[in-house]
Amino acid sequence: MKNLLLLLFIATSFFAVAQTGAKTDAAPEAEITFEKTEHNFGTLPKGGNTTVKFYFQNTGKTPLVISRCQQSCGCTTPSCPTEAIMPGKKSFVEVHYDSLRVGQFSKTVTVMSNAKTADVVLKISGNITEEQSVPAVETPLLKPKE
Repeated sequence: MKNLLLLLFIATSFFAVAQTGAKTDAAPEAEITFEKTEHNFGTLPKGGNTTVKFYFQNTGKTPLVISRCQQSCGCTTPSCPTEAIMPGKKSFVEVHYDSLRVGQFSKTVTVMSNAKTADVVLKISGNITEEQSVPAVETPLLKPKE
């Protein structure tokens, strides 16, 4: 019985040491650092420019790969880089909102990558107003000179 307990203790100790060593030898990771994660367009007329670029840098030690950009609804269109971003290099995620929809909006785009912080949420907001129509002004007709 003592030999069995001793053998069990040695085996448990061996696995504990092996697992501790694995954690300290973790490989360096990519890291995505955005300049900003929120943008407010303010108030814009219907059909106005609602496209923004969210700039980021790979501040990690391995190449950064963005696997997916997921919008919160169909009125928002993200465009993410498809190539790997090398350590120290910069790029951007472009987000466009359909400005033909009138009213206040608040939307998100989730950027998924191989970075230490795997998911980053970008937020856009603003208010789209109806276009102000310019009233027609009647101008008097000029009579031709005789």
